[in-house]
Amino acid sequence: MLDRPIFIIGTGRSGTSVMFRFLSPHPGVGWVHKDREERVSNAWGVRMADRLLGTVGRSVKRRTVREPVGEAYWFWERYARGFPRPCRDLEAADVYPLMAERIREGVMQQLRPLNRPRFMTKYTGWSRIAFINAVFPDALFLHVVRDGRAVAWSLMKMPWWQGWGGPSQWRWGELSEQDRALWEASGKSFFVLAGLQWRICLDSVRRHADPVAGRIHEIRYEEFVRDPEKEVTRALDFAGLDRDPKYLSGLGREEVIDANKKWVREVPIDQRKQFESLLGDALESYGYA
Repeated sequence: MLDRPIFIIGTGRSGTSVMFRFLSPHPGVGWVHKDREERVSNAWGVRMADRLLGTVGRSVKRRTVREPVGEAYWFWERYARGFPRPCRDLEAADVYPLMAERIREGVMQQLRPLNRPRFMTKYTGWSRIAFINAVFPDALFLHVVRDGRAVAWSLMKMPWWQGWGGPSQWRWGELSEQDRALWEASGKSFFVLAGLQWRICLDSVRRHADPVAGRIHEIRYEEFVRDPEKEVTRALDFAGLDRDPKYLSGLGREEVIDANKKWVREVPIDQRKQFESLLGDALESYGYA
């Protein structure tokens, strides 16, 4: 039986990857994984005997290492075609007959060799909350939120960002009349367009949050980089995961870089003022006035 699977969600470039990196080593969670073989030397005595007998190489064996995969879109494409790149948010009605059963069985196939009791994964962009909730009625969501100016600037640097072709080329739907007027008022600024993507994705979470009230927990990227251990502990408590001492002791060895400093240094002041003027309401609505 699958028990309260955990989904880390957020806009692209919001901090979901670093959150997954911090949570995935917890012994209570399993994930979509890939297998990697590595060479492992046997005991020192066996290696010495091999060396003396001229049988170098016999002391080397192989073992399978299972590594977590964060944004495992190949997994979703196998069991829920269209999940990775829909042109709109996915709803409960998009879960076709037998699809939910296939997804759950696919998750179990990933968990069995790991011998882990809980499933955790991440994805970005549209919330897909209604879709996931239809497949996993007890699903938990960790929603990572980051300053829209930082997200927009980071999106523009990604080779996969499709905003350079304009809103007709991306996958966030047609701009509303109000948003198109706003974008055109900016001189069709790509920085502002990336900011609209940030707001559209956050709005999709807000729009679907009520049915999963009590099962969604917000994590601020800015608070996480200030005190990772505190925010990770809060996430563990929300998800019902033990405060494993060995796991917690390893958190201090993980490096966290505050990537928000980049946009402050790099965004031209005139573009920053324009962004804040046109998207000020959205920034304030999500706590970034």
